[in-house]
Amino acid sequence: MAKVSEVHKYEQGIDAVYAMMTSADYFREKYAHMGARDVSVTGAETPEGGHSIESTREVDSDVPSILSKVLGKTNTVNQIETWDAPAGDPRTGTWKVHIVGQRVTVDIDGTYRLVSEGSGAALNIDAEVKAKAPLALGGPTASFAAGETKKNMSQEYEFNKGWVASH
Repeated sequence: MAKVSEVHKYEQGIDAVYAMMTSADYFREKYAHMGARDVSVTGAETPEGGHSIESTREVDSDVPSILSKVLGKTNTVNQIETWDAPAGDPRTGTWKVHIVGQRVTVDIDGTYRLVSEGSGAALNIDAEVKAKAPLALGGPTASFAAGETKKNMSQEYEFNKGWVASH
């Protein structure tokens, strides 16, 4: 198991960032920008008044040779993000990622906490990465997946700043 955390700060307020994080169009554009293929995104309001976004995509990664027999260079990523109904400040949500490799599964459970910060907003992201792999490859797979998650978070943040500013 490995843990990953980041804070993404935005000039826009929590309403604008929340609108981005609950937009299916945002997810489609973000994944296309990051090079994913076969992207499928559906979004809906939850019965409680929040939002749920579910996505599936094919992604490539530069897998270390030790992991290449269990985690392919191309993997299917399934992701579900669920935001609680907006109730002021902060706004909270959860996200789950499930990656199926050749002989491994990686599960990432995360939380979002979106708070006002001056006239802008800060999105606090925490995640726990777990991997199930044969032999003693679970730890190295989780470490690799945590590194990829951190790299993806940074790439998403750069995309997000432009997206939220233009919408």
